[in-house]
Amino acid sequence: MEENKDRSPEEKEEEVFESNASRRLKALGVEEAPAEETDRDQPKKAGFFENLWYHYKTPILIVLGFVIIFAVGITQMARKKNPDIYVLYAGPAVFDNTRTAEAEVELSALVTEDSNNDGKYAAQLTALCYVSAEKAAAAKAEAEKNDQQSSVVDYANSQENRDAFQAFSDDMLFGDSVICLLDPYLYGTIRDAGGLLTLEEALGYKPDGAIDDYGIPARLIPFFASTPAFSTLPEDTVFAVRRVSTMSAFTGKDKEEKAHARHVAFARALVAYVPEETETAE
Repeated sequence: MEENKDRSPEEKEEEVFESNASRRLKALGVEEAPAEETDRDQPKKAGFFENLWYHYKTPILIVLGFVIIFAVGITQMARKKNPDIYVLYAGPAVFDNTRTAEAEVELSALVTEDSNNDGKYAAQLTALCYVSAEKAAAAKAEAEKNDQQSSVVDYANSQENRDAFQAFSDDMLFGDSVICLLDPYLYGTIRDAGGLLTLEEALGYKPDGAIDDYGIPARLIPFFASTPAFSTLPEDTVFAVRRVSTMSAFTGKDKEEKAHARHVAFARALVAYVPEETETAE
């Protein structure tokens, strides 16, 4: 009691206030926590970037997606070749990067026109690995005969094989390839659709050994037979020349016709090519 009497009025008021506050908390069933712990348990305020991500996550992701696509596109454009001549191979042979590069070097040696004025004479080879149903059936029969599994059959049934056929169809409709080296099935498909020039139209004559009015076995053309990158093509690969794309009316008819005439001239150079060793022997 004496201690109470000795306290100042301010100290007594503070004690009453704290005591009342404690009573209210207890009445609510809440225990009073030390001030230090209470501050620690308080939720932190979100930073600027956290708020930005929370409210604008979707737009940010969309913008980032476009930035990445744009960057990849710019990189590909910077690396993309701009050839003067386009050659297509579509069949069961596999062209890896080394073999493709070697083939392009040999083809480029026959290019005589710098159509894009880039100071280079370049040919591009597009190689599509495609296994026809006929070849898959033959491979399956051979595998069963030897009681083996056939990787050719597995590939023929794969999505990659279907994608290769779609890529071939797209190239014939919309692409730049005019000089074609094709599996017999693909050759027959584009020939029967009216997509090929006759040999008379393309070369001015029908060479000996032609399989019909449109195609020549590639093995009978000295350039392909003597060039290592092409010498292992399947025996039944057919050389043919595609007509002007049916889409030229939409992409620029004059431009397409000039490009096509350039490719026809290149086809004639390919067929007329004589290997150096043959020239020396003569």
